[in-house]
Amino acid sequence: MSVHGLSGAIVHLTVGRVLNIDTGDVPVTSYRGQVADPAVASFVAGRNDGSARFNPGVVARAPGITEVAMTAGSTAEPVRFTVVVAPR
Repeated sequence: MSVHGLSGAIVHLTVGRVLNIDTGDVPVTSYRGQVADPAVASFVAGRNDGSARFNPGVVARAPGITEVAMTAGSTAEPVRFTVVVAPR
């Protein structure tokens, strides 16, 4: 999903699935994320290992609902969205 479409969105995932976040022209390593309930989901930072680029994402850990906030740099307005995780 594009980072531009995430603001205010409700994203539905099942346990074990990952939300892959396309950062567009912004480097994948610039985004940081905070998850309100880390038991429900966790943020995975983007990385570039020289041969491949890995987008940032959110991993669904357990059934529940949590808020996620992502920023790209210290002055950027956070992108806030809700993740709803269902059991498998």
